[in-house]
Amino acid sequence: MEVLNHGLMPDQHARFLQDGHLVIEGLLSPHDLEPFTGEVTAVINQEARKARKQGRLPDIFEGQPFETRLARVMNAMEDGS
Repeated sequence: MEVLNHGLMPDQHARFLQDGHLVIEGLLSPHDLEPFTGEVTAVINQEARKARKQGRLPDIFEGQPFETRLARVMNAMEDGS
């Protein structure tokens, strides 16, 4: 099994070059991602509250899971609903 000098298998390297990104399932645990998700959640909270105060967002979707909340906020702002 050949591994390239940057740690990727040849098929992974080819996929990265083709798609511009590479998904590696299980690379990071939820615990590893907590600092990132915490920071992103704080920014989403801040911006959603600001948009709601300005009347651009009817709901800040605070109860939505991290994985879908930003999309819901953005879609609601685009729809104006």
